[in-house]
Amino acid sequence: MSKTTNALTAILVVIVFTSLCGCSNEAKKARHLERADAYHSAGDYEKAKIEYLSVLKLDPLNARSIRQLGLMLHEQGAPAQAYRFLAKAQELFPTDAEVSVKLGLVQLAVGDFVKAQAAAIAILNQNPSHDEALLLLSESSVTPDMIATADKWIDAARAQSESKAAFHIASSQLSFRKQDMSGAEAAIRRALKAEPKSALAHMAMGDLLSSQAKLAQVEKMLNAESSYKTASELAPLRSPARLKYAEFKAKAGLMDEAKRLTVELTQKAPDYLPAWELLAQIAYSEKAYGDCIKYCERVLNVDQASFRSRQQLARARLANGQASRAVQDLEDLNKLFPNVPQAKYDLALAFLQLTNTDRASAALEQAIRLNTNFTDAILLQARLQLG
Repeated sequence: MSKTTNALTAILVVIVFTSLCGCSNEAKKARHLERADAYHSAGDYEKAKIEYLSVLKLDPLNARSIRQLGLMLHEQGAPAQAYRFLAKAQELFPTDAEVSVKLGLVQLAVGDFVKAQAAAIAILNQNPSHDEALLLLSESSVTPDMIATADKWIDAARAQSESKAAFHIASSQLSFRKQDMSGAEAAIRRALKAEPKSALAHMAMGDLLSSQAKLAQVEKMLNAESSYKTASELAPLRSPARLKYAEFKAKAGLMDEAKRLTVELTQKAPDYLPAWELLAQIAYSEKAYGDCIKYCERVLNVDQASFRSRQQLARARLANGQASRAVQDLEDLNKLFPNVPQAKYDLALAFLQLTNTDRASAALEQAIRLNTNFTDAILLQARLQLG
């Protein structure tokens, strides 16, 4: 055999081998995607995540896997983890409203109201009646200027959206922010009339009634409980509406009921991190700081940048007399989330426990600058100024 023939044979072998490897990788990717989609449809998110991540090992820019991971992690209540996938998915799918609104909800979850409102407006520019964007808009509007901006978008959506519960819930939230309680209640009643089986509408009514109710107002408390219960029954498994019902029980002092509902949720959806965060909150309220820390650490093992669990962990340490360690935790939290007023307020409380009023006052000023309606921060700052 000639040297030329040998060289051609070698080249052919390389081409065939490369082709087979490429086909093999594509086949593996297809199998992982098929399994991932099946697990996702069945609600087994942990197995679905493993399969989507396996796809990304073969194809780091696989758009479907990136999108699905972002949406799943958001639904599981892991906003920090969801963020990096959703941010990349938005680059890959710039007109995908579901990705954009979930990214906005992540920003809302960590208290970055400016970015959350901007995300809502970007979606409404393309679709002025987008339900989730209207809700995101109203939830993220916390200053007078932001509320005024939101009002304009709500008015623009009225003609196309008055038959939808989400529109009226968004209107109600803005009325509530403006201290117009009768307007807020009327809007929620319109939402329930538009969609009697809307979990969001029933949850909104529960929120409004419980905010109005005092201990003596038994009827409103019972009506709020009924609204939350209905919302919980109508809502998907991994839903804030399910937690709202348990949270209501906890606020009413029915801790055993609250824990039972939350534990049941962790058993049905052990990957749903907000349920573990609620267990941590309940443990904190019962001064079971060890349990609180344990539940927070469980969440942080999955989502190291969980705002709520880092915050709760710092509060447990502060309540346990570990102010210096709590300050360090909260300073780390403020580095991760520099635009979140609540984190700065908590830091102020920690500095006060260390009798460092100057730094506490500085933290409160930052909190109020970020949210001019932050009542607790405003009152605490006033007390410090009065000495």
